[in-house]
Amino acid sequence: MMSLRLVALTILSVLLTTGCKDVAEGMAKKTVEATKETVKGLEDGIDEGRKSGASSDDAMVVTKWDELKAASSVVVVSRITGANGQATIEFVVDNKGERPVRVADVEVVALDDEGFAKKAERIADMTVEPRAKGRLSATVAMAPTKVKTVRLWGTDIDVPADALATAPSASAPAAATP
Repeated sequence: MMSLRLVALTILSVLLTTGCKDVAEGMAKKTVEATKETVKGLEDGIDEGRKSGASSDDAMVVTKWDELKAASSVVVVSRITGANGQATIEFVVDNKGERPVRVADVEVVALDDEGFAKKAERIADMTVEPRAKGRLSATVAMAPTKVKTVRLWGTDIDVPADALATAPSASAPAAATP
């Protein structure tokens, strides 16, 4: 009982000498820092777990541009369609490898000719079979005619002039710029 009173008196003296605002601010700051670090750790752990564990279809999970390039896959923008201020950007992922490639946690940003950026909505994971192509779609809040550059995981991808409201073409795909 005596130690509980001593703790209470110590806390009271700290509050009185430093002020309640400073103590509350410090506690809030440390709580937010710890929460952010915990969430980041969980995200990193999930990514690493997905990549290191064997999947039932032996797919290689890629969550970054460099990983996708290492998986012998080629990414191009094939078509941009949409209406009402929404652009749907279609990518073609060409898996040249011998294993399926699962494209996950995709980050797409569309930029207009003035450099204004819009991030795509949540994009579903996609698996591309070996020696095959797959289509990946991303939707952004930008008029299709305004999209000038598409950024996939931080890497700019050229948008071909004929990509706007045209059918996908295998003849002249745009190449990614490293």
